[in-house]
Amino acid sequence: MNKKTGLFIVFGLLLVCCCVTSIGAFIVFVLPKINPTPTPTPTVTITNTTGHSITPAPTTTGQTSRSKCTPMLSGSNIIYPSTRVESTTKTYTSLLDTFNDNQNMWSAGPLESEYSSTKSYIQNGTYCIDITAKRDVISRDVLDSQLIKNFEMSIDGFQSSGTRGADYDLVFRQQSSSNYYIFGINQNYQDFYFASMKDDDWTDIVENTVSEYIKIDGPNTMKVIANNDKFEFYINDNLVKSVTDTTFTTAGKLGPAVGLEDEGDNAVFEFDNFRMTVK
Repeated sequence: MNKKTGLFIVFGLLLVCCCVTSIGAFIVFVLPKINPTPTPTPTVTITNTTGHSITPAPTTTGQTSRSKCTPMLSGSNIIYPSTRVESTTKTYTSLLDTFNDNQNMWSAGPLESEYSSTKSYIQNGTYCIDITAKRDVISRDVLDSQLIKNFEMSIDGFQSSGTRGADYDLVFRQQSSSNYYIFGINQNYQDFYFASMKDDDWTDIVENTVSEYIKIDGPNTMKVIANNDKFEFYINDNLVKSVTDTTFTTAGKLGPAVGLEDEGDNAVFEFDNFRMTVK
C-alpha cells in the first residue's frame, strides 16, 4: 500500500465516524422533541361536605327549552294583574287546577318584601314564579280555602333557570306565616326533605335525602298524603318516605312554595296540575 492510498483509507474512516456521531446526536436531541414524554394531568378530587350527591356543574342552570315561562313581557297569554286580586274563601272537597286561568286566585302579581322580590304570573297554562332573594327565603302561596287537615295533594314542579341552591315545595297545615309543614325537593342535587317551621324555628324531620326518582331536567311530580299524624311523600309516583309526626295536629292552609338560600339568588319556577282532595 502506498502512502496516498493509506491517507485515502484513513480519511474515509474519519468520514464514517463523523456520520455515525451525527446520526446519534440527532436521535438523542431531536427525536425526544418530536415525541415528548406526556405530562400527567392532575386528577381533581371533589369532596362531598354538603350531604348532597355531587355532580360537577355550573352554579346556575340556564333557561331550558322546556320552559313555558318567559321574561315578563306584555301579552294576551300572560295573566298578570297590576294588583293582587283578593278572593272570597272557597270550600273545596277536591280540586284540579291546570293554570289555564286564575279562577283559584293565586297570588299573581309583583311582590316586594324584606325577604325577596317576586313576580308571579300565569302563562301558557303554567304558574310561573320569578324570585330574587334578599336573604334566605321560603315564598308560599297557599290556597284561599277552608282549613284542611287530612288530604292528598300533588303538583308538577320544575325549576327552569337560576341558582342550583333552590327548592320547590308543598306547604300544609299552615297555621300562620311562622307555623307550617313543608315538603321540598331540589332537582339539581336530586334530594328531598320534610321539615316543620314552628314559631320561626326550623326543624328537619327528614333531612336532605338523595333520591334516584328526582329528574334533574324536570318536571317532577310531588305528592303528600296526610292522615292525622301520619304522612306519606311521593316523587313521580314513587313512595320515598313515610313519617309520623305531631308538631301540627290541627287543620291549616296548603299550597305550593319555593325557597332560596342566599341573598342575590334568583330562580324561575314553573308549576302545573295542582291536585287536592280532602279526606
